[in-house]
Formats: sequence, structure tokens, C-alpha cells
Amino acid sequence: TMPTIWIFSWLNLMDPAAEEIGYEIVDFLTKCGCSSMLMHSSLRTQADREAERSREALVVERGRMVEVLQQTTLQREKFFAALSAQLRSPLVCMAGLIQELMNDAGEPSAEEQISQLNAFVTAGTHLVFTIDDMLALSQKKQKER
Repeated sequence: TMPTIWIFSWLNLMDPAAEEIGYEIVDFLTKCGCSSMLMHSSLRTQADREAERSREALVVERGRMVEVLQQTTLQREKFFAALSAQLRSPLVCMAGLIQELMNDAGEPSAEEQISQLNAFVTAGTHLVFTIDDMLALSQKKQKER
């Protein structure tokens, strides 16, 4: 608007009193514009503060979630360790009993019994090794902490 007033003044299309009023209006509008810019910047600052609060709340929530996940993982590892110990002992006992039965079977028809008992021993041994692996993994994870 300032160049427009200059052009009108230069072309003598505006008398000096109107020119002075024009400059005052431009000055007033400039000041209003600056104050509206300051208001806009304070609004932006308020929005920035709220965004920062939201980010902080998300960080806190993320921390809580990580803690819950860590506790859940620890509980799962304890469960597997307890489960492994509870399963391993009876399986070892069963395998020992079956091997004793196989050693005591001396009859000719005992070949079929020995074959069936051998299948039990193989399955039990496989389960014992699997449980041992679970125990080893659980102990390794506990040592890492």
C-alpha cells in the first residue's frame, strides 16, 4: 500500500492531507499486522507447547510399555524354566523304569514288548533333550540380564 500512496502523491492525484491520512492508515495497519503476527506466533508457541506435552506423554507411555514387555518376557522365561523342570524329572524317571522293564524282559514274546518300550524310551529321550534345550535357553537369557 505504501508504493500506491507514493504513486498517487507523485501523480498529484492525492492532496497532501489525504496523503498524510493514507500514511497514518498504512502505519496503523502495519502495527495491527505486527500485533496479529505476534498473536499468531504466541498461538504457534502454544501449539508447540501442547505438541511437546504430547511427545512427553508418548515417551512416558512408551517407557511403561517397554517395562510391561520386559516383565512379561521375564515371567515367560520363569514359566518355561519351571515347566521344563517339572516335565524333565518325571520323564527321566519314566525312561529309567522303561529301561529296567526292557532289561527284565527275557521271554521270546518279549521282543514286541521291547520294541514298544524302545519307542517310549526314544520319545522320552527326545522330550528330555527338548526340555534341556529350553532350560539352557532360559538360563542363558537370565544370565544376560
